Amino acid sequence: MISKQAVSSLNLKLYTKNGCHDLFHDIHTNYKSLSDLESDLKSRHDDPETLNKFWWVLNYHSEMLDQSRKLRAIVETKLDTLAVSSGF
Repeated sequence: MISKQAVSSLNLKLYTKNGCHDLFHDIHTNYKSLSDLESDLKSRHDDPETLNKFWWVLNYHSEMLDQSRKLRAIVETKLDTLAVSSGF
């Protein structure tokens, strides 16, 4: 889960499954494999809102995208790092 401290300090919002539909569609269109998505997630350093939305997509569609929870862990680590660097 995204830490409460990261949610609070980065002012992250909750997304519904419908609210993530467009990003889910983009993932299926733009990433040929999960390793491509993983590489993209690792390269995102400074956009907490996009990372947050990715996390929600991975959460809602875990059976298709992230059964091992590896990608969500990458996003959670990035968000925690951003929260710490923002002075949290």
